[in-house]
Amino acid sequence: MALCVCRLDWHVALFEQVFGMTLEADEPGEPHQVWLEGGIQLIECREEPPTGGALAHVAIAVADPSEAGGALARWGCRQLERGPLWWSLSPGLVVELVDAGP
Repeated sequence: MALCVCRLDWHVALFEQVFGMTLEADEPGEPHQVWLEGGIQLIECREEPPTGGALAHVAIAVADPSEAGGALARWGCRQLERGPLWWSLSPGLVVELVDAGP
């Protein structure tokens, strides 16, 4: 899955610190692209990605959804009205936290 983001460094740090994903590859060309553990590719966009695109949301399995939600809030992400498992990371990028279970 590839996602266009405007603040690449911010998103990489968020995915590393909140979701524990490691950076697997970094291609600093134009556009700058990185690949994270789990097959997520982040592509740096010069302009805000368009809203209402084909991607509805990304579901990410976490050990503790409440803890991950708290971390997202500390990163300035916005919880959506759908409930405590739904977060807007940036315009056009919505994440659903899924309980990974024991």
